[in-house]
Amino acid sequence: MAKKINIFNPGRGFVKSYDFSVSGLTVTPGCVFKCLYCYSPTILHTDLNTFGSGIEPKYDMTQWEEALINETPKVVDKTVYANVMTDPYQPKVASYTRAMLQSFLNIGVPKLLVLQTRSPFSARDIDLFVQFKDKIRVNFTIETNSESIRKDFTPTAPGLEARWRALNAISEA
Repeated sequence: MAKKINIFNPGRGFVKSYDFSVSGLTVTPGCVFKCLYCYSPTILHTDLNTFGSGIEPKYDMTQWEEALINETPKVVDKTVYANVMTDPYQPKVASYTRAMLQSFLNIGVPKLLVLQTRSPFSARDIDLFVQFKDKIRVNFTIETNSESIRKDFTPTAPGLEARWRALNAISEA
């Protein structure tokens, strides 16, 4: 029997005001962006390089989609924050986030879905975002307005110009 995948967990900690949160660690054991100020490695008792190298998805897409069919009904008409601990739009994770969005649209939409990202890959899902109407918020992390300072703190994260373009495209949609 396959291990049960818990995608949606009760909101706690800094997202306790949400009914549920999605831990990016459900999909992958780390984050490729390796932001120097990231708190996740400390919580996991590891170092940033180890955390930043754990970017391969833990499950294949079939397992993920089956888990979504089982898990999505519990968050319909609830508030959901995604992702805690990692970015939902890392290059190897973006397709899992898209599958989650499609599951919501097929099974039932949360009262509010908040996606927290720093990745321009998020703009690839504009076609799905617009279907949520006023039930989705896409929040972008923009640490600074200086690319040279950004490179000091988030050297492997997407550049500011790409983030601004994605943010503007999502906002216009």
